[in-house]
Amino acid sequence: MRASSTLYSDLSRDSTFFCPSGRAAAASTSVELCSSFLSSCGGADSAATNDAAAKASPAVRHSVMFFIFSPLLKTGRNRRGPRRRPRARSKRRAARTPAGRTRPSFEVVPWPQSSGLPGPGLCGVLLRRYVVLRRGLRRGDFVQFKPVPLHPAERIVLHADLDAFYASVEERDDPALQGQPVVVGSDPRGGAGRGIVATCNYAARKFGVRSAMPISIAFKRCPQAVYLRPDFRRYSAASRRVMDILRAAADVFEQAGVDEAYADVSSCGTFENARALALGLQSRIKESERLSVSFGVAPNKLLAKLGSDHKKPGGVTVVIPSRVEEFLDPKDVGVLRGVGPVTRAALAAQGWETVAELRRASEARLGAVVGSFGPVLWREARGLDDRPVDPVTEAKSVGREHTFDSDTGDADEVRGTLRACVRRVHRDLGTEGLWCRTLTVKVRFEGYETHSKQTTLRLPTARLDQLESVALELLEPFLGEGRRFRLVGFSVGKLSPPEDVLPLG
Repeated sequence: MRASSTLYSDLSRDSTFFCPSGRAAAASTSVELCSSFLSSCGGADSAATNDAAAKASPAVRHSVMFFIFSPLLKTGRNRRGPRRRPRARSKRRAARTPAGRTRPSFEVVPWPQSSGLPGPGLCGVLLRRYVVLRRGLRRGDFVQFKPVPLHPAERIVLHADLDAFYASVEERDDPALQGQPVVVGSDPRGGAGRGIVATCNYAARKFGVRSAMPISIAFKRCPQAVYLRPDFRRYSAASRRVMDILRAAADVFEQAGVDEAYADVSSCGTFENARALALGLQSRIKESERLSVSFGVAPNKLLAKLGSDHKKPGGVTVVIPSRVEEFLDPKDVGVLRGVGPVTRAALAAQGWETVAELRRASEARLGAVVGSFGPVLWREARGLDDRPVDPVTEAKSVGREHTFDSDTGDADEVRGTLRACVRRVHRDLGTEGLWCRTLTVKVRFEGYETHSKQTTLRLPTARLDQLESVALELLEPFLGEGRRFRLVGFSVGKLSPPEDVLPLG
């Protein structure tokens, strides 16, 4: 099946790992060539050098191979004559580089100018490069790879989403759970029905159980399920191993959560090759971790995530640029990023329930209905998203919350619990070395009615007394309603390190 003639492809798992553009082949070949070449050069450090080459990322390995073996392609020296003068690049040729696209740049340590090494010739050049490489490997900084992102129109983005992750880890580690409904969260018996569902497997979902559902409702719908408390240590260990597999295959990697990640795989060249890469990764994760993962392959992050959700569990969906609108049209507007229940209700009131209906609205009309979110929604309805895959993973917020053993109307108890949440958040900020500007108090009343209040400070802070005073100020309007509380929580956002805070004056 050719990608150019299909909207998306839901593929079986028996395809082979094939990437003609060289990502898969070059990664393994470069390790073999680098190891064999350095081993043939001998020396006491050859084993350590081979280990360093094998552990290097694909970009670094390719750089190393180019650095050592480029004389085999073009040494720039005539073995029987003087060095050729490099021809200047014409302006016409330089203009061929597409706007917004820059070739990756490499910085390599300089060659030794006076090292007593052999003179001109292929063997001399190779030996010089080996010496420089070995010295650099010892220092750990022999190559620095600085990729420049491609233009958004030329990207291929992959989104990986582990299927029912927590429940899948529990089933993997306990074969007795296979085939049974499994719900990970609080215990509906021991916890007196308090708490929510963290996740559940697909067997439990057949009974109407969903993530974030109150555990008491889940128990009513599926009393025969196995209810387990979460073991985050095991989940984190499994996530780390899966992310290492994905990271090794990516040009640029971004972990978006414990169970999902984005990868820029534009070097695959075509969507067919990226599909083959996703199938290979899927097979490897299944073999090594015995976990199911769904993939979406698309021109941007928005479409890639929608693709991974399209056919779960264990699906691989490819969305090509020419069929984006056809892929989006039948979907509910709720699948778009940033569209929650309130926004969805506002759009439905205008008769916009599907993406196809939403696309017929003008940008100005959308702005009149949803405010400043209108231009963003207008772009998303057309499948446009220029967010880059960002390898820098920073915490966007830090929060703590507490669910009371029984609903309470005691204002002092609610205030004391909120202070405890603030102190835990303050400790987390100190551990990470961060300051915050946005403070949010969240409450849940009896009947699961949830509200929150937020404020943004003029300057970032990490002072406990300031956090407590603002949090209590945000809580007071809820206490004045005279209702019973089920949950209270506190979170902070707009995080930054202290050195980013500029003093006034």
